[in-house]
Amino acid sequence: MSLVWFFFASLTVLGTLFYNFSVKAAGEIINPFVFTVILTFVALAGHLAAFGVNKIFFTQDLKFEFGTNGLIFAAIAGIGVVIIDLAYFYAVRSGGLVLTNAFWVIGGLIATATIGFLFFQEGVTATKLLGLFLGIASLVLLTKT
Repeated sequence: MSLVWFFFASLTVLGTLFYNFSVKAAGEIINPFVFTVILTFVALAGHLAAFGVNKIFFTQDLKFEFGTNGLIFAAIAGIGVVIIDLAYFYAVRSGGLVLTNAFWVIGGLIATATIGFLFFQEGVTATKLLGLFLGIASLVLLTKT
């Protein structure tokens, strides 16, 4: 793992912290649909700003080229974001932050690993399966009262 990977992975943790704190703090004081619309507009503005910074300061060629499949997958991902934002908001409100986030992360990991194994020919190893099993075990432990 490179330092660049660690930096960006750490930023995802920071973003997750902002996201989870905000969802929990706003849970009882704002309508979920209003919250997600605001979230979407702020995210769009942030993405456009990041695109501009990247285009100006880095040598990567960011063209507006895409094909039909790219549009379809982007639209499917967008539908996923809508489902995540609204369902997560309601789940945190009714079940708490820790359990909801653990279920989201571990459930998402299991679903993503399955897709990776079945559709993208990512290797299945005993270590990876053990990791998935331990994730499931942690969910079981977290649900015990």
